[in-house]
Amino acid sequence: MTPASSGKTVALALAVLTLLGGVALRAEDEQAYDRALEKYQEGDFAAAARLLSAKSSKTAGDLNLLGWATLKAGDPREAIVQFTRSLSLDSSATNSYCGIGYAYYRQGLLAEALESFKKGESEDSECASGKAAVLRKLDAKDELAPGLLEAESFVKRGDNAGAARVYVRMLDAGIDDGRARHRLLAIYGWPAYNKGQRLGLPPRSPALQTAMTARARGDYLEVLEGGVWEPIYVKGVNLGPARPGEFPSTPPLEVKTYLDWLAQIVAMNCNTVRAYTILPPAFYRALKIHNDGSDRKLWLLQEVWLTERDDELDLYSKSWSDDFRKEIEDNIDALHGNADIPYRPGHAWGVYTADVSRFTLGLGVGRELEPAVALTTNARHQARTAYKGRYISVARGNPAEVWFGEMADHAAAYEMQIYNSQRPITLINWPPLDPIFHPTEATYPEEVAFRRKRGEKVSEVLTRPLNDTDAVSLDVNALQAGADFPAKVFASFHVYSHWPNFLFTDPEYPKVRDDEGSNRYYGYLLDLKRRYKGMPLLVAEYGIATSWGTAHLHPDGWGNGGLNEKEQARLLVRMSKNIRDARCAGGIVFEWQDEWWKRVSDYFTRGFASDLQTKPLWLNLYDPEEMFGLLGYRSAARVPLLRGREEDWAGSVVLASAPAGGPWALRSLRAASDQVFLYFRVDADNRGAGMDGSKFALLLDTMPGKAGSRKIPGLDLRIESGANFLISLSSSAGSILIAEAYNPNQWHESGASPGAKEMWRKVDMQASLEDESAFGEIITETNAPHWSRDGTVFPPLFASRSPLKAGTADPDSADYDNQAAWHFSPAEGMLEVRIPWGLLYFMNPAGKLVFAGTKKEEPYPRETEGVSVVAVRLGTAAGGKEEIASALPPLVGGRLPAASVPVYSWKKWDTVAYEAFFKPSYLALKELFGRLEPLK
Repeated sequence: MTPASSGKTVALALAVLTLLGGVALRAEDEQAYDRALEKYQEGDFAAAARLLSAKSSKTAGDLNLLGWATLKAGDPREAIVQFTRSLSLDSSATNSYCGIGYAYYRQGLLAEALESFKKGESEDSECASGKAAVLRKLDAKDELAPGLLEAESFVKRGDNAGAARVYVRMLDAGIDDGRARHRLLAIYGWPAYNKGQRLGLPPRSPALQTAMTARARGDYLEVLEGGVWEPIYVKGVNLGPARPGEFPSTPPLEVKTYLDWLAQIVAMNCNTVRAYTILPPAFYRALKIHNDGSDRKLWLLQEVWLTERDDELDLYSKSWSDDFRKEIEDNIDALHGNADIPYRPGHAWGVYTADVSRFTLGLGVGRELEPAVALTTNARHQARTAYKGRYISVARGNPAEVWFGEMADHAAAYEMQIYNSQRPITLINWPPLDPIFHPTEATYPEEVAFRRKRGEKVSEVLTRPLNDTDAVSLDVNALQAGADFPAKVFASFHVYSHWPNFLFTDPEYPKVRDDEGSNRYYGYLLDLKRRYKGMPLLVAEYGIATSWGTAHLHPDGWGNGGLNEKEQARLLVRMSKNIRDARCAGGIVFEWQDEWWKRVSDYFTRGFASDLQTKPLWLNLYDPEEMFGLLGYRSAARVPLLRGREEDWAGSVVLASAPAGGPWALRSLRAASDQVFLYFRVDADNRGAGMDGSKFALLLDTMPGKAGSRKIPGLDLRIESGANFLISLSSSAGSILIAEAYNPNQWHESGASPGAKEMWRKVDMQASLEDESAFGEIITETNAPHWSRDGTVFPPLFASRSPLKAGTADPDSADYDNQAAWHFSPAEGMLEVRIPWGLLYFMNPAGKLVFAGTKKEEPYPRETEGVSVVAVRLGTAAGGKEEIASALPPLVGGRLPAASVPVYSWKKWDTVAYEAFFKPSYLALKELFGRLEPLK
């Protein structure tokens, strides 16, 4: 899924594109290195690499920095290319030898790494350090090390068979502690190793007659069962394989993991699973094992992923076209159990010998394509409006549609030529490129015209099209299947409720009703289906996130995030019914499991999780993109569940305590943490009493002594080490406020309408400790202002992260709410609070990195010693004035010296211990899918 950014950028139409002249390009080139170096120093290596790649001419220094950025972004092979180019321009650039050494080291090529480090050692201390690291590794007292290193060297060179031979040699000689066996099984996706197993691919043997087990016909897909074609209503889930601690590039490699998931998916009454890209061999082996041994088969919808590229917007570029043709062939070979895919970073690799072609329902070509790519492609190749292929043709289409038609024909031709087999093909699509004209979605030129008409001076000159959501279409109707391709083509769209804006701003959509009332989502589905009469329309993604944070608001509450697990279940059931009732071919829920590695495009969230290498180690509850799963993950250790149980706090730290001091006096303050939350517990002498009339506050500082306010407004309290967050809890409400001195966001004048305000990031802000700073709500702008095509302005919308819900996080309780932040237990006098790391602007809690300021608008982190905590209970003095009745640590004249303020600290972590659980949506969809069938 690629959700929209809430930033105020919409695509620029071709009519207003202006090319920069050579002088401007040279000036931009001169600044690119400095900007790239800033990004590199901030840890945004991908951005640094993009800036340097875009330079029209590159010096040895440019190429050296590009090499380091590429290496740290995770692509050592490309890094070697750039370092080598640097040395070709300046052979004395010894730091590039050092970079090559580390790139080889990263790939396990120790001999090559050592040679490179030696070349630069005399001039570069980093080379000397790298050389020492290699020597230490080579001298390790590990009997397996030589063999494992040899095998990994084969892998990194793309020779899977060579690596397998080394592992087999080790196994047959009895030299193994499990590592060689595990790695061998991962290469082939085998559940077990038996001596003498074939290491090569089976011979290719095309079927004598064309094999076709699925086809598109009418409104539905059909499958061949017992020699009879039967319509199938698709009920499925999208499978992103990365669990906590994993990236898509480092997914599970064991057959058992996939077998367990497939069994759970079938038990949910699904009949389809979708893969976005080639998965590890273990997945296809598991699918074959499952389907061969079960009467409840799962069909596979295999997507051929089109690589995302920032440096190229033209689909017809040779590199993009050639790479995608190769990716199509690799996908088809993998489905037929006949692929040997070499290692490359960020991509599945291995030897694929499990033939699942007869279980493959369809092939999806592409991905959610950025409108800017389609606009650029169409502008550069205006004459390409038709294509004649043997299997798929385009009689009249735009150049982007023609390109996809060529790719689809290549897929059909390759599979027929090599395997004499075919299946339905679709283009992966989404609403920004739908074939519908949306009157409430102005293009950027239209917006500019409206703003200039009312007197604004809009002088922006853009050098490339932006991603407008209704400027261009990609319509599968342009593709015609020939007589030799009876499997045909079908339409597939990712349809969420919250974006683009026209899904809920179009005045016609809320007029449509289902059995529960007005339904904009159903209105759009009916509108979309009208464009695909007589062709299957599959909703290949739809979903609802269970995050605490909201990235995009919806007038009916169907927004991107901000919904709890029970609300997710209710809305997924309703959306599933809408998809069926709109005569769609089925729906595939996004997604099987929460994905901690992801980042939403939301401006107020994404920038605060910039440490990409550690992102899978923690869950940001304010990032909806991480929490669409039906399967969730939580800490494997016992953690507080906001239910008043002493045993939940067994691993907590006592930060402060005091002897009994009368009714409501605070007795102890404790803290704990896991990969999701900080937990605090306050005990008071009020056992059996309710919370009526009582108010508690927690003062936190995530940068003790460096950020926030010493004086706490509204309280007769001065904390010398400061506080940057104020949590207030009472019987009626709970909230968290942020000190203005630490708040990264501020209001500014909006161009949407006279007097309007927007929320934006502070520029070049540095967190500071002030003597007194106001505290305010944590506000984000969820919906940027935008224009209708008649000039109507849709003003910006905002969400507050400050309210904290009371409740219990005990999943066994009927009152369970995954968004509960605090709970008071009168019988125990126990107040429990849990605060997500993301709410406190931690950028990497695993590494104790917290937001410390901005460079221009980009957030940057600093390491913190921990979080300081002060607890107070407020009472009412004579005259009704609120005052501090009790505090921990105890106050001295309304003041707390810095040395007396306790700091909760935790150990950094680089692994995640978790347990999986089914959200209520799993059971709700299981019940619905058991009775959901295609309409007659």
